[in-house]
Amino acid sequence: MNPLYANAVQDAAADYARRGWSVIRLKGKIPAEPWAEYQQHRMTLEEIEEKPWPGVGIVTGIISNVVVLDADSPEALEELTRRGHPATPMAKTARGVHAYFQHPGSELPTRIGLGSGLDLKGDGGYVAAPPSKHPSGTAYEWIISPEDEELAPLPVWVIDEVRARGRRAAEEVGETIANGSRNKTLFSIAGTLRRRGCDAPAIAAALHGINAVKCETPLDEDEVRRIAHSAARYHPAESLQRDLDHHDHKADEDIAASNPLLAGRVDMGKAISQGIDPPDELEPDVLLDGKIHHLFGPSESGKTIIGLWLVKRRVEARQYVVVFDAENGPRTIAERLKQMGADPELIGEYLVYLPFPDLTLGERQRQAFYDLLDDIEPVMILFDSWASFLSAAGFSENENAEIEHWDNALTKRAKQRGIASVILDHVPHDADRSRGGARKKEVADVQWRVKKTLDFNRDSVGEVLLVNHKDREGWLPPSVTFSVGGRFGELVCARSVGTVEELGGSDGLTHTERTVLDTLCEEFALTGARMAEWQRATDARDVSRASHYRAAKKLVSREVSSSHRVRLVNETYFPPEDKEPPTHDETSKTSRDKPDSLESQEVSNRSHETNETTAARASLTGLSPLKGETMRPAADTAAPKGGVTPEQQQRIRKLVREGMSKNLACAEVLGKGWVEP
Repeated sequence: MNPLYANAVQDAAADYARRGWSVIRLKGKIPAEPWAEYQQHRMTLEEIEEKPWPGVGIVTGIISNVVVLDADSPEALEELTRRGHPATPMAKTARGVHAYFQHPGSELPTRIGLGSGLDLKGDGGYVAAPPSKHPSGTAYEWIISPEDEELAPLPVWVIDEVRARGRRAAEEVGETIANGSRNKTLFSIAGTLRRRGCDAPAIAAALHGINAVKCETPLDEDEVRRIAHSAARYHPAESLQRDLDHHDHKADEDIAASNPLLAGRVDMGKAISQGIDPPDELEPDVLLDGKIHHLFGPSESGKTIIGLWLVKRRVEARQYVVVFDAENGPRTIAERLKQMGADPELIGEYLVYLPFPDLTLGERQRQAFYDLLDDIEPVMILFDSWASFLSAAGFSENENAEIEHWDNALTKRAKQRGIASVILDHVPHDADRSRGGARKKEVADVQWRVKKTLDFNRDSVGEVLLVNHKDREGWLPPSVTFSVGGRFGELVCARSVGTVEELGGSDGLTHTERTVLDTLCEEFALTGARMAEWQRATDARDVSRASHYRAAKKLVSREVSSSHRVRLVNETYFPPEDKEPPTHDETSKTSRDKPDSLESQEVSNRSHETNETTAARASLTGLSPLKGETMRPAADTAAPKGGVTPEQQQRIRKLVREGMSKNLACAEVLGKGWVEP
């Protein structure tokens, strides 16, 4: 390494600059400086020497005379190998390779999709370069370095594919497009291409070709790019096709091919019989992955502190977060994060903090928002506060149509990408609802009311309660409690009592986890159980569905000792190998077996459903009802007991899994004269 430079990354950046490549500083995958200026400005060696370099990126396009084929899946690598290309610099990435080529000279869209996981990075893009590190910790490494091979020309098949898209689209346009109708016609063509399943880069490539060949006077390239981006909308065909892949019947596929609406059909009978997967949680008990969350409360109730705690938690997990702040400003946020003990290096790398951003919802601003999400791939974005962003967009928070328009333009687009949104909002005086139109609640998947139940300030710790006002999934607890306030110069924000169930013994399991484990050991000792039948069995022991899934997730993890760890084999759960099923006079007793126990009259703290118990702890033998429904009995798949051998139980359970009713299965195995004891 050159002694002039502080580290290998800075040394590499200088080497790339000497080759005529435009370089940028990266923090993780994010440019450390405003990105736009580096699409025109090539950093000098003097500028490189003056700055710290946590990571280095190479700007693709004319400015560097570089384009990159990015293969980030096994299918893409196979396609790249099959197509073949001359020897050229190539770098190993976290999931595949980057192959570097000469720019062909004619303008290219920023990103062109060439297949599953295979993209061409063109003008106005960038790639992370060796020896930067991917957020996963994997270092980018040269397989063939620029010292060993010069940039090869871009393969002919890539150029042909880019041009072919433009030609195919242009051939479908009959007459020359007159000057007065260029924008309108190109918008219409872009919409047609979108409906055919083309993504934004494909639409852009087609419009560039049409503009050059068919327009009486070609539009400016920037105007064509704007038209392409504005017309490109989220297209759910791929996700719907994934649902279709779950079907086993060829007839269904044939029908779906002729009617695209049927591509989204899901076999609900199969989902019910095999068990419905729980929603993924981004923050246990508080945030659901990829959903829209609305936190509202009066001034000084702790909304922003809770929001920053959520940000800090994601950053500590090495996940990218974007914060749009229209309330506090950098000094206040930096001070609070510091007092909360946030790691400056992690915050610098994984937090994209944007104070008082321009989110006016114009075409350029919306596209900048979408590009930000696509480039950074955050797991969460936070808006503080909703009223400020609605106002900046020229909308009123009292107009439901305008609230929905804002939601469709921003948070819905994040949701479509699997990104969770957290929106902080105010209340009218001390009302028990958010301020403004009712549509605010309707567009949210989760709504929390933030209530200060014990005063706090810089010198004392109080209490903040999150009260569940809406949970579309029916998964989150009715309330979550936080300790919040100042102590010894620090800002405390931590989960406290209210939803945390205390450990029930020396085995490190809570009472609920013990019940879930005992159910598996007692009722499925020999055969094991699928998640759905295990959950139904624990439901009969007064464990809610949400609590069951949380307990099961822990029991199969390394959080518990091997003597209590559940084994998962081919989607079937088995009791621990070195554990005997507990007898009924030991710890396996549930609260129903011990009427004199204090627990027999209480709901567990981690209960997530209001019907987990009755006032007298009456047994619930059915599935927990949906909101607004009455209790209904569950399908009983437990094997009959009393004189039935383990082998017979296994045969009966197998028949039930194959679709036979329990009574018929028992009659088949035990004879028609069998009577349930």
